[in-house]
Amino acid sequence: MRSLLALLHTSEPAAAQARTEIGPPPADGYRALLDPHRLLEHLSFHAPHEDRPIGLDPDQLATVRQQICQGMAAVTLAHMRNHLAHRPDTNADFKDMVRSAVRRMNSFPDPDSGLADQTGPGDHLLPDPPIRYTVSFHTCDDVDQVSLIYSTAEPGPAHLNLLVPADWGPTIATPGQAVLAGRPVTGVLHRDQNGRPTTVWVVEVEEVRPTPSGDRTVWHLAARSKLADVDWSSGRPRLFTPEPADSP
Repeated sequence: MRSLLALLHTSEPAAAQARTEIGPPPADGYRALLDPHRLLEHLSFHAPHEDRPIGLDPDQLATVRQQICQGMAAVTLAHMRNHLAHRPDTNADFKDMVRSAVRRMNSFPDPDSGLADQTGPGDHLLPDPPIRYTVSFHTCDDVDQVSLIYSTAEPGPAHLNLLVPADWGPTIATPGQAVLAGRPVTGVLHRDQNGRPTTVWVVEVEEVRPTPSGDRTVWHLAARSKLADVDWSSGRPRLFTPEPADSP
């Protein structure tokens, strides 16, 4: 609150520092944050207590944060719908069942495929209200780790602690590559001649598991970092894991 008051009533240098701490203004301006409930909600989204990536001003960081939160929410919904739609074939050959399970584990459901707009018989099991995310950042060298363990039994949004390299801001976020196919990108290993990422580390929702709880369904979520290739042939990124050649 002291930082907010400083932002509203002090000179530009002090206000700029407070703005960095609080984040960009909401649509109805900083004065709306004088409401403590609005302030807490705003700060929970902009995560002031974090190791912020360098090279991004507050507006850029807020845009990236929103893209990540919206993308992860859409990806999670796609995984939930896939889970509800999948019905294992108990009569299938064991090898085919294993191959199908591995293929699902290595797939990246497309949140822009229109699946989120379709209705199905399992829709009543989806979280209501829909799941939301917040994200904070931590700079480190080990970007193949991720922190997300969440249950819809807990109130509030799911919180993703994103581990990114020190140069993530200027090399990945600033070129507009912080999110591909809805997934946060934490590392780029290879690019094509046009500078588009072709091999990346992304954060993927690893576990989507519903369990009955009284008169509702509780969803349990976990995520992990995955290495993926990127196909740009359709004009937008499609993530995939190459399938190994069949053994002779």
